[in-house]
Amino acid sequence: MVWVRAFKYIALLLILTSFIFIMFEKSEYSVDFSKLGTVNNYVTEIYLKNRVYDTIFEVLVFSLASLGVLLFNFSSELKRIFLHDEHIRILLRFLSYFVMLSSFYLAFYGHISPGGGFSAGVAGGTSLLLYALSTTISEFEHLFHGFKVELFEKLFLFFIYMIAFLSFLGKFAFFGIDNIIILNLLIYLKVMFGTWIILYSFIKHRGII
Repeated sequence: MVWVRAFKYIALLLILTSFIFIMFEKSEYSVDFSKLGTVNNYVTEIYLKNRVYDTIFEVLVFSLASLGVLLFNFSSELKRIFLHDEHIRILLRFLSYFVMLSSFYLAFYGHISPGGGFSAGVAGGTSLLLYALSTTISEFEHLFHGFKVELFEKLFLFFIYMIAFLSFLGKFAFFGIDNIIILNLLIYLKVMFGTWIILYSFIKHRGII
């Protein structure tokens, strides 16, 4: 019936409106922009000071992507550019471990220092890329299936939305740990494992990174 359908849509609209009010309730803190710095553009001040690690790793990822496109599209003209030398592989392996440790720091201390879950995930994905460049396809595939990356990537996404939803409903803490810390770690793992899936797909189906 028409009135039943109309009642259903009205109820859904009321539920959605209530949920939006819960999500975007008035914040309990304020920011004194006069103490941020000497730059008149406050967005730039926040972006290049408080989010400096985001910027660093975004630039690094963009640079690696540009290099990958160059090597892929002009591989016939650049036949001398290969990563088969042992000393290059050792250097890339060392850098991958260093970047991975940095990603742990960004994820764990992202709530009190520049960084956060997304920038930590980008750093973790960069470390996986460097590791893939320093190892064989079979070893990289073995690690991918051993860690059950596709399964855990979906689980991390589920827990992110679940904890975020519980946080909107009221104050939520898991074993006494602030939800911001938990969300930072989950977003970090989600972004890193998602990057791992992308890398594995390129290697498995195209034979390239």
